[in-house]
Amino acid sequence: MASQPANADIRVHRRVRSYRQMIRHNNVKAMVNRMRPLIMSVPSRETQILSTYDGDANIVQTNLTSNRRGLPIVRYLRPVVPFETAAENIAGLNFPVVINGDKFLEKSDANVADDLHQDLRDLEADPNFR
Repeated sequence: MASQPANADIRVHRRVRSYRQMIRHNNVKAMVNRMRPLIMSVPSRETQILSTYDGDANIVQTNLTSNRRGLPIVRYLRPVVPFETAAENIAGLNFPVVINGDKFLEKSDANVADDLHQDLRDLEADPNFR
């Protein structure tokens, strides 16, 4: 196994992923032609649901809840960061890497030491970018 030369720099490029928002009730054309908006997968905050009802609780009385005994009913979704917002407001990014329908953001060589994950978390927490 070859060893690393002493004069070489090792750079680790971390990436953050964006994916198509999979909220239901879109038309078929939007699903097939990748017309759903790209949203960022914020590290450590990947869960999209903030609050749910219990399906057994008598809070909501509809025909839907009678068939959903014990299953959660979504009340609030987490606010999402659109891909365009992240690309515009995080400094020192390379061109996005595209794999299938997803786009990945990474820092350029000059900014590789920056914390990309924390930059995205800060952007997600900022209410001005919603």
